Amino acid sequence: MLTEAEVWAEYRKCENVLDDFDPAQQNYWMKIALAKVLQFPLIPVKIDNLDQSFNMLNIRNKTGKSFSNTTEPISIKSHVEWWEKNKDTMIAYCFVSEDLIKLVGYSAIYLKDGKYWSTCAILPEFAGHGYGRFILHFIINQIEGDVWATARKDNPAACTKLHIPSDWEMWKDDGTLLHFHTWKGRK
Repeated sequence: MLTEAEVWAEYRKCENVLDDFDPAQQNYWMKIALAKVLQFPLIPVKIDNLDQSFNMLNIRNKTGKSFSNTTEPISIKSHVEWWEKNKDTMIAYCFVSEDLIKLVGYSAIYLKDGKYWSTCAILPEFAGHGYGRFILHFIINQIEGDVWATARKDNPAACTKLHIPSDWEMWKDDGTLLHFHTWKGRK
C-alpha cells in the first residue's frame, strides 16, 4: 500500500508525462484510469484558457458567501480582467466526478505580491465529503514553494477542514480572517 505522499508523487509523474503530449492527442482517459487506480475521488482537469475558466467563475458565484475576501458575485468583466492578469502565473484545475458527468469544484494557485495564493470552492451539493481538502491538497502540491491563504473565522469548514495542520500553519488571526501558509516540511 502506498503512502499518501507516494501516491501524490506517482500521480505527478504520470500527469507530467501526459501533459507533454500534444493537447490534440493527449489521452485524458489515461488520467482517469490513473485516478481510479490511485483511488482519487475526483478527476482533475487543467484549466488552460479563458473559456475553461468560466467554470471557476460559475462555481465561485454559487459559493461566494463563504469566501474570505469578496463575497458578492463576480461579474464576467471582473473575472476576465482577473484571468488576464493572472493566467501566466496561475495553475488551476476543475474537478469532475469519476463518471465525468458532474462538475464538483475547482482549485487554483496564483501569484500576487510575490507570493502564491490559493483559492478553491466546492459546489454546495458536494460539501461535506472531504473534496475541498482533496482539491486544496492537490493544488498546493503543484509547486515547490509556500502557498498562502485566508479563511473567514465564521466559516469553520475552511478554518479546520480545508487548512489542515499537516499542510498548513495558521500564522495570524486578525479577528475576522485566519491567515495560513503551507509549512516547508510538508511532503
